[in-house]
Amino acid sequence: MPRRGSVVSYEGHAGLPSAIGLLAFGFSDTQWNGLPLPLNLQPFGTQPGCHACSDWVITLAFITNAAGYACHPVTIANDLGWSATSSTRSGTP
Repeated sequence: MPRRGSVVSYEGHAGLPSAIGLLAFGFSDTQWNGLPLPLNLQPFGTQPGCHACSDWVITLAFITNAAGYACHPVTIANDLGWSATSSTRSGTP
């Protein structure tokens, strides 16, 4: 029987209504594609104050509701091979 993972829910508040949001996971909080982190994402069309705080290894997209809220569940595998690694995350809106 496969081992189950833990489910963590990430929430986004105060986003734009009915907009696309991103949740990114990575392993570095110092640089992404040669750029220093945190990286201001406003020049790319995000709201003021939105920054990438990790490199983007895994990215999940979602849609916010009419109030600008979104919740996305993520399953974290119960694998001892990952026990010595650390990750960081960034979220937009």
